[in-house]
Formats: sequence, C-alpha cells, structure tokens
Amino acid sequence: MVSCSVAGDTVVPRSRDWTSETPAILRDAMGRAVQHWDPSVRAIVAGMELGSIFVIPFGRLDPPEPWTPSRVTLIGDAAHAMLPTLGMGANLALRDAGMLAEQLRRAGAGEVGIVDAIGMAETQMREYAYPFVRATMDHDHAFGGGALERMRSAGE
Repeated sequence: MVSCSVAGDTVVPRSRDWTSETPAILRDAMGRAVQHWDPSVRAIVAGMELGSIFVIPFGRLDPPEPWTPSRVTLIGDAAHAMLPTLGMGANLALRDAGMLAEQLRRAGAGEVGIVDAIGMAETQMREYAYPFVRATMDHDHAFGGGALERMRSAGE
C-alpha cells in the first residue's frame, strides 16, 4: 500500500464525482509531489496500478474555546479531531481517558468535586492535545499543499 500526498495545485474530486480518468490524474499529481525525491520513490508512484488508487477523506476540528465544565465531557476525536498525519489521535484519546480517570478517582476520594475534576481534566487535555491539532494543520500545509484549509474556506 502506498500513501502519498498530491501536488498542492491538485483538485481531488469527491469519490462520487470520480471519472475513469481520475486515478491517472491523481497518480500524476502524486508523481509531481515527489518529483525531486529519490528515484526509487518516484518509481513506486509511477508503478501504481490505477485500479488501486482511492481517496480517504479526512476531517478535523479547529480547537474550540474552553467550555464551561459540567457533568458531561468530551474526549478523543469528539474533543480534538485531527488529521491522521502524525499518528497521534488514538494516543491522545488514551491519554484523555487516563487523565479523566485520574480526575474522577480524585473526585471519588473526595479530594475535589466532580465538576471541578472534569474541568481539570478538560484543561489538561487542551494543554497537551491542541498543539498536536495545530501541528497536523502545519503538516497539511507542508505535505498536502494546504488542501484541507482551502476546502474548509470554500465551505466543503
């Protein structure tokens, strides 16, 4: 399996809008994205079978402003969905769960109130997760030509 970005000027249609020419257009765009890379990488892209090319749409959330803590909270992608380019989403969701569990333990022990415990977990989550959300957008600009930002601005 090959996972590759396309050249920044490439318009990638939604899957339902693909034509028989789309896979070749995308393979050529991938080739332009790696045109200055090692010849072996260029050969892998050039040798891709057109029938094997597909697109996986990605979504993300802008980091929201802090919300008022309550007895309901969000963790993982519900709180900080990000691009998968850094491979951090699942790791951060597990860290969120551990942080929340620790704060709920403190509330169960009577050290803090339940809403205060959830608020502390949310504050800590924002401190470590939001920089990764922003880093994935930097990654999109560096390796995807900012395509996701353009799609967001266009309202897609």
